[in-house]
Amino acid sequence: AGVAFEDGRVWTMVGLNGSAPRYFWFDTGAWSSFVNDDYARVAKLEQRGTTTVGGVGGERDAKVFYSKKVQIGGAFNIDGMQFAAIDWMNGATTEEAAGILGGGLFMSRDSDLDLMKGEWRIYPNGRKTRDGYYPIPDSYIQDPYFNSGMLMVDGHIAGVDGRYQLDTGSPGWLWLDKKGSEKSGLWTSGQPYAPSRSRGFGRASVPTRLFRLDRMKLYKFVLESPLVTVTRPGVGLGEFPHIDGLIGMQALRFFHMSFDAKGKQLYLKPNGLTAPRDNDYPMSGLWFEQKGDTITIDDVGIGSPAAAGLMVGDRVTGIGWDELMKAVHGAPGDTVAFDYIRGGKTARAEFQLQPYL
Repeated sequence: AGVAFEDGRVWTMVGLNGSAPRYFWFDTGAWSSFVNDDYARVAKLEQRGTTTVGGVGGERDAKVFYSKKVQIGGAFNIDGMQFAAIDWMNGATTEEAAGILGGGLFMSRDSDLDLMKGEWRIYPNGRKTRDGYYPIPDSYIQDPYFNSGMLMVDGHIAGVDGRYQLDTGSPGWLWLDKKGSEKSGLWTSGQPYAPSRSRGFGRASVPTRLFRLDRMKLYKFVLESPLVTVTRPGVGLGEFPHIDGLIGMQALRFFHMSFDAKGKQLYLKPNGLTAPRDNDYPMSGLWFEQKGDTITIDDVGIGSPAAAGLMVGDRVTGIGWDELMKAVHGAPGDTVAFDYIRGGKTARAEFQLQPYL
């Protein structure tokens, strides 16, 4: 089946019940496959009850739909498959993704994920040899809550040994959950960071911060200059029982992935890819909260362009939300300027966007 790596995700075309194919992303971290409500109606899927879906941001109820025929990547066909419906993929994101293919597909048969060739190769009769691949110890566990498989790797990150899930649905390098955050101590380390928020299948967002590390080690592989997303300690919505965090596609893009379905064994092989330093983070160093017409600064990243003059609690004035978001998400070298109120007095903030992590 054909796949593509773009915008931090692995994409393929999926057609349900003979309808025109739409873009789905491939998510080894998802316990089920998902479809948005819009495409479920277009494909005339049969509803079969409801279920509960969960992840970063908590849990929510979801309808379950059944598709009699599924075509993946223009090459692979499945007779009969269930999908949970998720409404947050509707609206603005409908043109980008009509659904998600869960990790069960990858782990139910011998298969390879090769981003260099843009292929998801499936071996109906089993894969005979894996020359150059490394078997990852204890790489498969069964999640008792969702009764689904999880792909795991041991890692040494921020001076801490941990267990991490390989999650092709996560677009970043690494996301540390509540436990991983507390172990690392990064949140209160005083190191430069960029404020952010993380969201998954749950409705809530989780406060996070992005830190630059010198390196991280996954099994015996060392990756240089990763950006690590750290969950705020004490946040109950950002914790998983069996893992310390998620390894995302910015790290996994450096490997071929292969799975032995019978032996429940994951194999990794470096693909030789080299990539420039990743600067995909808010370069203003600011995170804003909006309540009605009031815009307030919620976090100011240490070492950021905005850190010299702005503080948490400053109230932005004289500029609308859309205009402000466009300004702070501009290109390096762009000037950001706005007024703010602190202690009843109005002042002017002006700085340039620059990579600082």
